[in-house]
Amino acid sequence: MSVPALQPPPDGDVDLRDAFLINAYRLGLGRHVFYVPQNNVPETFKWLWAAEPTNLFAVFLVRLSIALFFLRLVPPKKRYIWTIWITIGILAVSDIYILINFFFECRPIRKVWLPATPGTCFGHEMYQSALWLFQGLPASGFPGL
Repeated sequence: MSVPALQPPPDGDVDLRDAFLINAYRLGLGRHVFYVPQNNVPETFKWLWAAEPTNLFAVFLVRLSIALFFLRLVPPKKRYIWTIWITIGILAVSDIYILINFFFECRPIRKVWLPATPGTCFGHEMYQSALWLFQGLPASGFPGL
C-alpha cells in the first residue's frame, strides 16, 4: 500500500517544522507500524527528531507570551515585575539547557533513530521531566500573585 503524497497548505505557509514533519508523514508517521515499511521507520524517526527543536521553541514562546501578558495584568509593584522577569530568565536558561542536551543526548546522534547503533545515550526522562515541572510551577503561580 503506497503512502499518499501530502500537499502543503493552500496558503503556502510552510515553516521549518512543517517541512520536517511533512517528510516524516510521507515516510509513515501517524500510520500503524504494520503499514509502514520497516526501512522507513528509522528515517521517520530521524525527521521527527529534527522537528523537535522547533517544537521546544514554540512551547517556550507560548510560556513567554503568557509571562509578558502577566506583566500587563499585575499591579505595577517592583516585587511582581521582578518575579515575572526572573521567571522569564529561568525559562530561557532552562530551555537552552534542554535544547543543548537534546543534541548531545546520544553519541553518535543517529543512535536516537537507530537504537542498534553502537554508542551511548543519556537517560533523559528524569532531567527533562524535572525541568518541565520546574518551568511550569512559576508560570502556574502567577494568578496567585
